[in-house]
Amino acid sequence: MHLLKQLLRDEVGVAISSEIILLMLILVFGVIAGNVSLRDAVNQEVADTGLAINNINQSYSYAGNTIASVGTVAGSVFDDNSDVNDGADTAGSAPPGLSLVSPGGASE
Repeated sequence: MHLLKQLLRDEVGVAISSEIILLMLILVFGVIAGNVSLRDAVNQEVADTGLAINNINQSYSYAGNTIASVGTVAGSVFDDNSDVNDGADTAGSAPPGLSLVSPGGASE
């Protein structure tokens, strides 16, 4: 019991409130910067996924088959026309069709 009372009264190594506030501010600024990076990364990945889906080439064709004394299977053709947002994904820039505008009005 004596040891517990001694530990409760001991003030060696106690951080003062200004140190705690400084550490908390550093922590909060780090979390904010991390969340901004996470937001940008998730936004880019979602845009890349949309671009990948947009660039799926749906065109296919086959000429058909004819087997003697059995029958004929007709061929088929499908052509995927270009979409408005089709284009190449350039490194360092937003994918086509994605417009990021900051509150100041400048594109990122």
